[in-house]
Amino acid sequence: MKPELSFKHFFLRHAPSRVEEVGSLLSSYGESRLGELWAQLFQQYDLEDGELEVEERLHEIYRQHDTSKISNIPEIVRTSRGKFDSMFDSIQKKYNIGEHELLR
Repeated sequence: MKPELSFKHFFLRHAPSRVEEVGSLLSSYGESRLGELWAQLFQQYDLEDGELEVEERLHEIYRQHDTSKISNIPEIVRTSRGKFDSMFDSIQKKYNIGEHELLR
């Protein structure tokens, strides 16, 4: 995924009002400092390693099974820290999702 699209997806979930800033943020940081920008965003929005991937998986699942939960994904991830396996097991059972769909 292109950096601009990744950052837009991130801001759509965590700070929708900042989506329009993505272009200027990327310009001011440049490609060589994107890691630094991600680190700052993770700290600012209280994310830990691997949680962005969990958010992406949840977004894909809820997009197909329960769109009303999409706006709650950041909070779901925060409250499920340390329990992601259990969370995905529950989601799999609730929506009758096959293993192949859960791992996409």
